[in-house]
Amino acid sequence: MPMVLYLMRRRLNNRMNYGVKILFTLFVFFAYFLQAASSFGDHTPDDYPLRYLYPALTPISTDELAAIFSEAVIIDSRSRLEYEVIHIKGAFNLLVGEMTEADLLDLRDKNGGKPLVFYCNGYKCPKSYKAAEKAGGLGFKNVRVYDGGIFRWANSHPEKTILFGSQLTRGALEKKLIPDEDFHKVNISTEELLSRHRSGKYVTIDIRDMNERKENPVLLEGVRQINLNVIKTLLEQDEGPIPKRHILVFDNVGQQTRWLQYYFIKYGRSDYYFLEGGIRQWQKDGYSPEGEKTALKQR
Repeated sequence: MPMVLYLMRRRLNNRMNYGVKILFTLFVFFAYFLQAASSFGDHTPDDYPLRYLYPALTPISTDELAAIFSEAVIIDSRSRLEYEVIHIKGAFNLLVGEMTEADLLDLRDKNGGKPLVFYCNGYKCPKSYKAAEKAGGLGFKNVRVYDGGIFRWANSHPEKTILFGSQLTRGALEKKLIPDEDFHKVNISTEELLSRHRSGKYVTIDIRDMNERKENPVLLEGVRQINLNVIKTLLEQDEGPIPKRHILVFDNVGQQTRWLQYYFIKYGRSDYYFLEGGIRQWQKDGYSPEGEKTALKQR
């Protein structure tokens, strides 16, 4: 009889231990979920889809960046042309593909207390994430990503924003920034861009950098590859690779073209159109690098 009681008690303890283990596992999972959710602040994960690809990076909100603005080392990871159009006041311009360890050490030592904050064009732009990841891989601590981007910053803090070399003000914000509707009305779908390109009437330009072209090649015949860093000089020429009208342009995610539009207006370009959503949207629409429709669409 004592042996029977012992076996019954042992079985009961095992069941209780199994239940405790399940409860403990659920608790840990729930705690992890809360921690992950808190990193998104007041936004859902869909608001910042690239955060899933860079889980080790720490984002910073607009309000948080404003609070540490005077002590942060802020780095603009975009091209020189984009930076010259608009940037956060006091930001340094280091294109992610060209940024070196020595460049960062000139700004701050690896264990420095000042936050090292990277930004680009917003939540769809991967350059700030890539730059922050690169800095972390080089051993730099206290690295943050401002994935709200320059447009959100300019609207929230125009007094800490530089547009074409001059500080913005709240009153000048609407007058100097190209309205969203004026930008979106020259954005066209992948299907329409390909149709216009194949008409032979338009010159099509790929303004992405070398790394972006390697990651997502476009093998469409007749496309001119002109990096944003040299496009300003070419626009100043009356007779050059960028005509006065009939221009099609695509970038990686449909954000660089927003700043290119300022120069198209400045140098008198007309009848131009941008690929809405860039090459990422091209791929989501189910087009091959050659511009042919495939059976499957990307999500």
